[in-house]
Amino acid sequence: MDLQEVKDFLRVDSTAEDLLIQGFILAAENYLANAGVKVKGELYDLVVKMLVALFYENRNPAEDKVDVPPVIRNFITQLALRGDVTPPDAPKGLAATAGNQLVNLTWNPNAEGDLAGYNVYQGGAKITSTLLTNASYQVTGLINGVTYTFQVSAVDNSGNESTLSTAVRVTPTT
Repeated sequence: MDLQEVKDFLRVDSTAEDLLIQGFILAAENYLANAGVKVKGELYDLVVKMLVALFYENRNPAEDKVDVPPVIRNFITQLALRGDVTPPDAPKGLAATAGNQLVNLTWNPNAEGDLAGYNVYQGGAKITSTLLTNASYQVTGLINGVTYTFQVSAVDNSGNESTLSTAVRVTPTT
């Protein structure tokens, strides 16, 4: 968390208490980590600022000596329950090779450590019933001479799905 952002929230202009406020930021982040919060974002930043304001007002970052108001505790609970809400990156490098009534799709594997697999979309509709674990897929039963559009998404272990990859257009031929 940025010191100046917290000082602006507290409306503190002086640099005299920078070390104290930095200590309160660290204490607030530790408080959230001990509460099981793993996800950062706008709500996380707001709760850190609220905790720092509480610690600053009481001049004590020890959680056992400061009564955290219910509204802040509710925000902390919401954050702790959220878990992973960040989707993986959209797959890149999608390529298609046409065959007789089929298309072979390949793409660059995603590097996320919590990747569960991929979904394939044809004309915007998902055509895979289960997640693919390889960065390739063969679409069969197509009509030669008809142009099809395909895209791929990545899904992580928490069920977060990426945006769709760049589309490829391909026409199966004999």
